[in-house]
Amino acid sequence: MKKVTYFYGTLAIVIISLLLLSAAKPSQSSPSSALLRILKEQYIEDVGTFGESVAELAVQAEAFQHAPEKLDALQQQFQEVRNNFKRIEYLACFYDQEHINNHINGAPLPKLTPDDNRSVMEPKGLQRLEELIFDEGAHAESQQIVRLVDDLGLAVRQLLTIQLKHPIYHRYVFEAARYELVRIMALGVTGFEHPMTDRSIPESAIALQAVSDGMALYGPLLRDEYAPLADQLEAQFVHAVAFLEENEDFDSFDRLTFLRSHLNPLFATLLKVHKALGIPLPEEYYPSGQKFSIRYDSENIFDPQFINPFYFSEQVEHQYSEEVVKLGAYLFFDPILSHNLQQSCASCHQPSKSFTDGLAKSRANGVDGEVNRNAPSVINAAYSHRLFYDLRAGSLEQQVSHVVFEEKEFNTNFFEIFERLNQSEEYVQLFKEAFPQMEGDPIHKYTLTTALSSYVISLQSFQSPFDQYVRGESEELSPEAKAGFNLFMGKAACATCHFMPTFSGLVPPLYQEMESEILGVPTQHDTLHPVLDPDMGRMGGLTQENFEIYAHSFKTVGVRNVGETGPYMHNGGYQSLEEVMDFYNRGGGLGMGLDVPYQTLPGDPLHLDKSEQQSIIAFLHSLTDTKSKYLIPERLPAYPQESPYTRRVLGGSY
Repeated sequence: MKKVTYFYGTLAIVIISLLLLSAAKPSQSSPSSALLRILKEQYIEDVGTFGESVAELAVQAEAFQHAPEKLDALQQQFQEVRNNFKRIEYLACFYDQEHINNHINGAPLPKLTPDDNRSVMEPKGLQRLEELIFDEGAHAESQQIVRLVDDLGLAVRQLLTIQLKHPIYHRYVFEAARYELVRIMALGVTGFEHPMTDRSIPESAIALQAVSDGMALYGPLLRDEYAPLADQLEAQFVHAVAFLEENEDFDSFDRLTFLRSHLNPLFATLLKVHKALGIPLPEEYYPSGQKFSIRYDSENIFDPQFINPFYFSEQVEHQYSEEVVKLGAYLFFDPILSHNLQQSCASCHQPSKSFTDGLAKSRANGVDGEVNRNAPSVINAAYSHRLFYDLRAGSLEQQVSHVVFEEKEFNTNFFEIFERLNQSEEYVQLFKEAFPQMEGDPIHKYTLTTALSSYVISLQSFQSPFDQYVRGESEELSPEAKAGFNLFMGKAACATCHFMPTFSGLVPPLYQEMESEILGVPTQHDTLHPVLDPDMGRMGGLTQENFEIYAHSFKTVGVRNVGETGPYMHNGGYQSLEEVMDFYNRGGGLGMGLDVPYQTLPGDPLHLDKSEQQSIIAFLHSLTDTKSKYLIPERLPAYPQESPYTRRVLGGSY
């Protein structure tokens, strides 16, 4: 009776909503407003269909609880639920991504409650249900399956109620469509949403067809003045969907061809259509000063400007200038920032090593021993709102403070630094030129941290051979690297943590959240007697994240230029990419027999042969960027001859 009530409740909401939409229909409406009404009506109807399929899933779940032989029927209905979700995904996620992630289709991992971060929220939604329904011991979890399906039903009803209140505008539809293209490529075809099945490619076809259907409604409006563009858009959708439907096998799917020949061209064409129809772009209708995580007018997902680094910074973009970057470069290489004048930022982040230092763990400054962790590259470090391996800093500017006060690093304070900088006439002039608005007192914490963060923002790397190939600027990419990309994005599951285009933990399609992962990393590469590294990672970072679900959890750093940044892992315990590939191929710590209760990396072997592992390594090497140019000072700002600071060494002790 409960499921029947649910079904009719959902159906009643859909019928009433469609009647209200119809009643609100003006007697004389423009083709444009009529189009939006059709879109909204179809969307609400599709959400209702999704809800009905979840109601039927509840019926099947209860039947399975009493009759294990009905597992096939339960699994088939679950696939129907997922198919229906994919038909609404692009609009549902645009309107309420948080609700979708927390209750309908989020990663099957425990996380902190979003409201207060004081308790752990167990995973729920479609991905968690897939883990249970397609597991060999599914019947032992039948009670939990029933409960989770009931929760899903409630979440869908809430979704429908919320969606009815949202207006629909042309700009929303186009933004949602383009975000969905990114989602399909970065999450859909990678298998990110499917911990147990291989339905990624067919479901991506459904999601892309839903976007195509929505865009098809704009065909008549577009053909009035831009018929060739309308034909181009229609043909690209047809070919892209067909490519997915004709190549459904997960392991053999050619993701590189799909990205280069279908998704990226569609991404560009949708932007042209958006502009041709005179629909405002996000920057044109949001309040002045609004920060965006992506630059919507990018024509390619691998455009160097696609992700906006200023979204993650405390400064605003118009403050960024050559003068500020120049000042930041001097400060980055000047050991004047450290108490004993022996260390600069560049001591651990050396340009010759892609801004790392080549050590397992950097040498401590002023005391014996090492710092706690390996020094990651700061190239592309700006693309994150959480810094350090344990994510304890919330911005580049905050990161500076941690380094300044850390005993094993600069071991000083800002007042001491300001006193030193003010003794250099050249530094005083550099600060004045960089911050002309700061009259009389240009040297203080804001200007110092802004200058350093600006220099880090300038360290961008999107000109590798792979980038140029995928953007169509070059035809040169080795067959081995091409195969490696397809493995990285598919069978090897690398891209389910290292998301394109940064190939880090920056989560698509909005690129606003940075992930950490629990891999079960040993103290060193030892396949016979591995010992779990004792570093607790994120659990020991921020006080409010001191929960066991973050034990041994570390930031997912990017793999661009990774061929030049060894040793690897947070502890520098792995000397080569071959060792790293072997670790992942074995299933991380769990696969090696270690006790890692909350490991987020699947513990099953990947079954990659040596040739496949070498292909992935070839792809990683294709991400090495030797064309991007970075500002490296030839000297340091001068101090008075009698000052002890004249004996500084460029870069500090490296």
